[in-house]
Amino acid sequence: MNTSIFSKDRLELIITPIDNFIKSNLLPKKPTICLIVLDKNFEKGKMAKIINIAIDAGAIFFMTFGDFAEELHDFIDEIIEFSQNNLTHIITTFHKNEQIADVAKFFAHSTYFENNNRRHIVLFDVQNFTTDTLKKELLLLFNNSNEVI
Repeated sequence: MNTSIFSKDRLELIITPIDNFIKSNLLPKKPTICLIVLDKNFEKGKMAKIINIAIDAGAIFFMTFGDFAEELHDFIDEIIEFSQNNLTHIITTFHKNEQIADVAKFFAHSTYFENNNRRHIVLFDVQNFTTDTLKKELLLLFNNSNEVI
């Protein structure tokens, strides 16, 4: 799957495979909500690079979803806790065994309230029914709302 980018007013929605995100780390800093869908175990060095790219792009909220959601959530918390920078403003949640529609709604409506100048990024390791359904749900929310995606 290729990277999909959608814009509406000052909102952005980027849906991309993890490997594509690593290659395109030229995002300007902007409040960013990051959802990582992980259905297979992860290599810590590679994932640390992804998390740090997202933080550099302005990540303020990380959600994890999929079979390895809890493990990835704990790993992100370790990065935040042991960083030399003060990253205590970053929020993390994991959503293992939750309905896709519920995760999409939480991602779109419950993660950032300050303004509409923000970016939502969805990263995934495997394209499958879950990621395809999540993308459809997010696009419906994105296209049917004036204030949030």
